[in-house]
Amino acid sequence: MSIDPTVNTLLSSMLNTATGSRRRGQSYKTYGYGDEIPFPNVTLEPLAWGAEKNDFASHCAVVNNDDGRVITVVTDAYSILHHEDFLTTADEALKKVYGKDVQRSTRLINGGDKMLAVYTLEDNPITLRNGDIAYPSLILKNSYDLGWAAALNGGVFRLICSNGAYVGEMTSSKKKHTAQLDGDYVKFVTSNIVDRIPLIEKRMTEWAKEKIGRKTHINLDSLKLNDGEQQSLLYLKERSTGLRLDAKVIETADGEKTVWTPEDETTKYDLWNLMTEFATHRISSPMRQDTISTSIDKLFHSNKLISNLS
Repeated sequence: MSIDPTVNTLLSSMLNTATGSRRRGQSYKTYGYGDEIPFPNVTLEPLAWGAEKNDFASHCAVVNNDDGRVITVVTDAYSILHHEDFLTTADEALKKVYGKDVQRSTRLINGGDKMLAVYTLEDNPITLRNGDIAYPSLILKNSYDLGWAAALNGGVFRLICSNGAYVGEMTSSKKKHTAQLDGDYVKFVTSNIVDRIPLIEKRMTEWAKEKIGRKTHINLDSLKLNDGEQQSLLYLKERSTGLRLDAKVIETADGEKTVWTPEDETTKYDLWNLMTEFATHRISSPMRQDTISTSIDKLFHSNKLISNLS
């Protein structure tokens, strides 16, 4: 079958979505609550092939009509969940659960290919150890480029983490773009997240008591940081604890491995503080920030965070 050159380009974009997103991943703008957000005009457009423009029925294009750009190609089962609709639904659901409007910071990434919004419950501060202030927060994510499923994440966030890195015990829910995400569902997820806040606060208090000794291997190599990120982490001095890390490369049965150890005895909570500041202040790309923050969250809630050095 001879495919029209335009269709061929569109189908190729489907295969190159991941690398294309990475190339454009440095572009983003942030909007405060009440700001007018220039949401892109995104629609699904049919594909055709050949001189007769036959219908390419199994797939269609996700198109940004503002700049004429094809974002990606999707199957005919895909349905668009527009950023503005998701935000409006979440705004209304959270107001019903919380009783009033909640401050929100919204980022459009890659010209609106992705959206990340952070809701912060600023009048419910939680005072942790050493007077460290954290806030119950929710993160909303959506994308048109297949990079993110529609998602609501919630947890307790330190003040320095208002740009979206996950801190403390987190709960989340995702929906594919082949499923309907309605107001009742968003309200249900939001209510569950708000109800879990006391449990998250309890978990972080326990972390403040959990000791990590100097002769401990902290499995930060699982975060797969690049060389520049590793150096940035090593030289970062966490403002509230002064915690520093050492790192060295050792030979294992599986090859070379980076071993991370604290310079002095610390706690799981202090290590969280360090990793949080690293993810929020030393990583500029929101895409990379999201990847590292998610990996940190999984590591700290697993049983693989530390092991004793031989």
